[in-house]
Amino acid sequence: MRRGPGSPGLFAFLLVLALIAATAGYVMAEEERALSAATSGEIVSGETDDLASGAERCDASVVYEVDGREWRTTGLAPGPCPADGGSETIEVRYDPGSPYGGKLGDPDQGPLGVAIAAALAALLLAVLLVRSVLAGRRSEEDGVAPRSSSTAPTGMYDDPPRS
Repeated sequence: MRRGPGSPGLFAFLLVLALIAATAGYVMAEEERALSAATSGEIVSGETDDLASGAERCDASVVYEVDGREWRTTGLAPGPCPADGGSETIEVRYDPGSPYGGKLGDPDQGPLGVAIAAALAALLLAVLLVRSVLAGRRSEEDGVAPRSSSTAPTGMYDDPPRS
């Protein structure tokens, strides 16, 4: 059975998708905002990975210091590792309240992508909702019930046979 633009299942799916994406974007943005302090860390070990694009990245283990105490984190650093001619230092971002969870490099762009996906899902939901409302009003004004799958045209010979 074919469902029209006013399908409750489609609306529910898009609404759930938009809510999940918005919630995930909010949580990710809050996590990124918590990483408000930065310091320089030293890459103590790592392995250089060659990417398909020809670039390199270092799967690094980094030691950094906050308030006289050393912390260790791991992550991906752009470029080769120090053993392969790369930089020995990298910026580490951390939460001043709990510096043990440091992240390497620049802020993550993931929350922006999730927020855009949520906005697109919400926009699509709004377009479908407006389309459904306008179709309902149009059929009320015309005095014609909306076309169902049983009365929809099926091809060239839509008229019933004459007796």
